Amino acid sequence: RLSIQQYEALFLQDNPLKAYLHRGQDLKIKQAIQYILQNFENENLSIKMIADQVELSQNYFCTLFKQNTEMTVHDFILQIRIDKAKSLLKNTNLKLYEISEQVGIPDANYLNIIFKKRDYSRFLNNQNN
Repeated sequence: RLSIQQYEALFLQDNPLKAYLHRGQDLKIKQAIQYILQNFENENLSIKMIADQVELSQNYFCTLFKQNTEMTVHDFILQIRIDKAKSLLKNTNLKLYEISEQVGIPDANYLNIIFKKRDYSRFLNNQNN
């Protein structure tokens, strides 16, 4: 489980998400981000789970999250998962299917599609799955 500071140190040195973590956010959004960082590996992580954790309705939570981060909750979670996957691809010998499971994306083909769509193919070059 990562704190915001640990996540930032590991994954956000040159990442635009860094700015979102320290904006003058609502306390509930800071709590939500912390919860997401601690649970992004769970493939079942949902808006409902996060909204329940911070005691907001799903609709209000999504609106507040977007206002505070300029990202949807889904996009934020996906970006965190991608950042973690990139780090694992770069720093381990794990196969793509192993990495996808560790970052909460159970379908390695979907992760592969995301990487190609976002032009992160260079991270896939050394994979032999």
